[in-house]
Amino acid sequence: MLGYARDTPRFVRFVNMLINDSIYAVDEALSKLKEIRDVQNEMADEAAWNRIPQRQRMQRQQTLSQDENHARYFMQFTNEVLHMLRYLSSAPDMAVVFMLPELAGRVASMLNYFLSQLVGPKSTELKVREPEKYFFQPKKLLLEIATTMTQFAGYKEFAEAIVRDQRSFNISNMRKAVRVLSSGGPPTMPTAQLVVLEGLCTRCVEAQGEMVDEEEELGDIPDEYLDELTAEIMSDPVLLPSGKLVDRTTIMRHLLSDETDPFSRQKLKVEQLVDAADVKAKIQEYRAQKRAEAKAANEGVPMDTE
Repeated sequence: MLGYARDTPRFVRFVNMLINDSIYAVDEALSKLKEIRDVQNEMADEAAWNRIPQRQRMQRQQTLSQDENHARYFMQFTNEVLHMLRYLSSAPDMAVVFMLPELAGRVASMLNYFLSQLVGPKSTELKVREPEKYFFQPKKLLLEIATTMTQFAGYKEFAEAIVRDQRSFNISNMRKAVRVLSSGGPPTMPTAQLVVLEGLCTRCVEAQGEMVDEEEELGDIPDEYLDELTAEIMSDPVLLPSGKLVDRTTIMRHLLSDETDPFSRQKLKVEQLVDAADVKAKIQEYRAQKRAEAKAANEGVPMDTE
């Protein structure tokens, strides 16, 4: 695997597919567990259950049996794929590939999402009877996810990627993971790793504050500095064959799954991307100007706008 990881373009595609499989497997497994829990609760009220017509009860039992089979299959797959993610990220030579610009955001969003499912407000919906029957060990899954996060914790871009995920990031979920994995029955996380996870929580809070400050600092960003796909300010703009400007990270992430120009749908290769050096220079100048204005405002020094 280390040898394969050194072929970075191929390994990046492998990691991207692994992320896709992880999200799909977790979604399927947990959605089935929620459906199983609903039917189990319904059957627990015998009086209400017996009032349901027999034919309808039989249909629900048949659906329950199918859901149980699906839950077992996808939970086994989930256990394997999350273990593989933890295993691969334990080697620094491979972990660094996960932190490439086109992957870091996907990795962070995936781990945030898994945390939200296991310790977030809706985690109670997964409390089925006899969870071992479905190979469901929530604390073990949580340990795999949290351990993977600690293995990326040393990368500055990881904390930034975590807080940029507006869909699933919640610092409360991360702190709850620390509490759950530091107490109760096995498995628990070793003290040294808990310290790393707590440190990651602190860096995420700091990164979140820095992002808010930067947004306020930049103000109303000119449209020509915005990525035409994400509408976010670009760091490394490139020109596509269609004539559109996007950030290199944005298009590289897109090309992992779809080798076409997202605007024209024509075939697109990395080699066709053209550096927009002039736009990049203007963006850097704009950032520097806004930073200077913010600093001057904080120090009470009038800016010379001539």
